[in-house]
Formats: sequence, C-alpha cells, structure tokens
Amino acid sequence: MKKLSPFLLVLLLLLFGHVNSFSQNDKGGFLFTTSSNQALSAFQAGLRFNDLGEGKKAREYFQQAIAQDPKFVIAYIYLAFYSQSPQEFVTNLNKAKENLAGANDWEKLMYEFAETDLTNDMDKRLMVAQKMVGQFPDNARAYIQLGETYDARNDFAKARESYQKAIALDATWPGGYIALANSFLFSEPKDFKQAEITASKLVAIASTGSTYILLGDTYRAQNNLAKAEEMYSKAVELDASSPAGFYKRGHCRSFTGQYDKARADYETAGKLDVTPVGARNMIAFTFLYQGQPDKALESLLTDAETITQSMDAAKATAAKSNLFYTAALIAAHTRNAQKLQQIVDMLKPISEEIANAVGTEEAKLNGKADMLFWEGIVKVLNNDLTGATQTAEEMKMLLEPIKNPRKLEGYEFLLGCTSMKQKDFTTAIAHFEKTSPINVYDRYCLAKAYEAGGQKDKAMAIYKELANYNFNNIGYALIRNEVKGKM
Repeated sequence: MKKLSPFLLVLLLLLFGHVNSFSQNDKGGFLFTTSSNQALSAFQAGLRFNDLGEGKKAREYFQQAIAQDPKFVIAYIYLAFYSQSPQEFVTNLNKAKENLAGANDWEKLMYEFAETDLTNDMDKRLMVAQKMVGQFPDNARAYIQLGETYDARNDFAKARESYQKAIALDATWPGGYIALANSFLFSEPKDFKQAEITASKLVAIASTGSTYILLGDTYRAQNNLAKAEEMYSKAVELDASSPAGFYKRGHCRSFTGQYDKARADYETAGKLDVTPVGARNMIAFTFLYQGQPDKALESLLTDAETITQSMDAAKATAAKSNLFYTAALIAAHTRNAQKLQQIVDMLKPISEEIANAVGTEEAKLNGKADMLFWEGIVKVLNNDLTGATQTAEEMKMLLEPIKNPRKLEGYEFLLGCTSMKQKDFTTAIAHFEKTSPINVYDRYCLAKAYEAGGQKDKAMAIYKELANYNFNNIGYALIRNEVKGKM
C-alpha cells in the first residue's frame, strides 16, 4: 500500500459538525481512526517500520501512539504482534477489544484476524482474510493478510498469488516485495534467483538497512556468503542501532567458521534488541556448528536463569520457555533421554502457565499436546515404543477440536520416530511425509527414513537441499555438519 505523510490527515465530521477523529486513508479505501493527530503520526511511523520488517522501531512507535490515544484500536493490535510474552499479547488484544465500538470495518477485521492466534483457528483466519479482500479489493495490505494465512496452511501457491496481487495493486509499497521474496526463499517451489530479483526491486524503492538485509538473504540462499555478509555490513552501516544487521552478519560468520566474530555480532544484537533471547539462542547455535552440543545445552540452561533475573514474571516465563524448547531439541537430537526428561520437567509448569495466561481452551489443549509430544519423544529414546504410540494417539484425540489443518504434524513426527526405532522405514516415511514440507528438521528426518529404507536418491536430494540451506534456526544448527559431510 502506498504510504502517505504522517501529517496528511482526513478530518471526519459528524452530524452536528463536531470533529470526531483524525483518520488516515490507505490506498484502497480503509481508515486508521484516532482522536489524536500525534497518535496517528506515531502509528504511521510504526506501520512504516513494520512494513519494512523493522520490528523494534515499529514497537516503539506503536507504544507512542497508544500513549497519545489510549483508545487507538489498530495500534493495540499491531503492538500485540510485537509482544514479548503471551500475557502482553492478550493484554493488548483485550485493550483493542474494549474499544472496538469506535473502530472502523478494517480495524474490526484486523482484530478478528489477530484473535485467531488465541484459538489457533486457521479456518476462521482464512474466512476473515477472504473477507478483508472482499471488502477492500483494491488494498495491497489485505492481500498480504490473505497470503500469510495461506502460508500458515502450507498452501504456498495461493500465498504467492496473493503477494503478487499485492505488488500489482501497489508497486511502491515494500510489504508486497518482502512477502514475495520470502515466499521464493522459503516456500515450495523455491526460486532463489526470483527472490534476488524481487529484493533488488525493493532496494530500488526503499534503500534502507532492512531492505539490504533481505537482499543479503537472497545471496545467502544462493550460497554466496561473502556477498551476503557485504549486504549485512551495509545494513549495519546504514543503521547501527538496529539489531537485525548484526544478527544476519553473525549467521554468515557462523557458516564460514568465524565463530568468535559471530558471537560478537550476536552479543551486540542482543544488547540492541528488545529482548536478548534471540541472541542467546544464536550463540548456542555456534557451539552446535563447532560440534559441541553439550556446551550449547549448558549455555541455554544457564542463560534461562541469568538473563531472566531482570525481567518481569511474564517476560521471564516466555524467555525460559523459548530457551528450554531449544535445549529440548538439542537433547532429543543427541539422544540424551535423561537430560531431555529434566528439561521437559522444567517446561511443563511453564507451558501450563502460558496456556492459562492466554486463557482459551484451544491454548490449553495445544499446551497439553505439546507436553505429550515431548513425553512421547522421551519414551522413544527410552525404547518404550508402545508407550510412545499411546502418547501420540492421546495427542491426536486432544487436538481433535482444533481448527488447524496442520495440527497433527507433531503427531505424525512422533509416530515417524517410533517407526524408525522399530526399523519400519516404510511406515516412518509415510508419517514424515505428513510433517511440514518446509521445516528443516522434518525434512532431515524424512531423508533419514528414505536413506534407511533404501531410497538413496530421494534421501540425497533432500540432503543436497539442506546442505546449503544457510538460514539459522535450531533445526539447521542440529543437522548442518552431518548433511555437509554427506556431500
């Protein structure tokens, strides 16, 4: 969508001539409504940073907008997207809900869209996103919401069509280019060259640190790490106050074996970021790349205690959940059943606390299912395969009310692990084929099943795909050295 000046306001007059609110017309016809000129200016600045992928700055401006107008519905909704804890997310959405009576149609739809995060109702989210496009057919932002919804359902073709439609509607708005480039990078079928072309167009439209970061990502996908690092250094030069450039450059340095420099970049990013949790995860990943999983585990569990001491209770809980989850994945991958059990025992009360904070039945069901998943993995590691299968079936029953077509991916993964232990590779393949088509670790497990089942060509095709994935997440950190060794 085309940006207007933060100071370009449309005055709305009511029946008796009183000024009701300032509103900003977005290209395509919807309004952001507030009673404060200053609030609108702050919100527009936040939205601009949001659209460029600069979350820290976006969050700051949304907070300013709310300070100027405590009834600013859309500002609460966008601030919720940058919440540091589930409790904060719920609080912001509740504040938006309290003021919906004065909201316009777009703001009400955005609230309904965001609310589906509380219920994991992807069917409703699709309905709301389709309604957005129906009511605002000329607005690019509506198509991004629709595309993101399709992405969440693994319907990548329709998602990509929506992003292309957004660009066609407004070729000057960064949001469409960012969404489309990321679709080419991470969704099937991938097309790294098209991602580069799309990101280059974005840089021509908006030459900022964040757009150079996206261009760097496309070079990283093409295994041109030197060029990617150059783009990330350019982003740091353009905005040394943003953590993103430091994170991304740290990734390149991790993949090229510059571990000390990578950790220095992550330390800087963590100090600049709203929370240091991401940086602590990335530092742990460097130890995985160095072949030191025990050190990675130790750093995560230590960080879970140390970095949370200065946080309020809700943020500390969210941070611990994040770090423990990463630690659990490391323990599971290294087949350390005893350590995994210890971590699961620490995760359980945190998971319950978070589910209760969200407050919906769906959140509570998902929380219980998540813990059953980890209990099932522990059973697999301890060769209690009957127990693991029973746990998986309990997961499935628990998730029955959830309206999300991807709700059983964890169930299928657990059964795939059980079948692998039983050396029933045909059944393992059938289960892993039903997990996420874009999750690195799920793809790795599918390749392992193909390899064990004698389908070497299929296994090697996936290993080649993963060997130069070059995007830093726990799944890739766990498997990179192994798949590189297969090349």
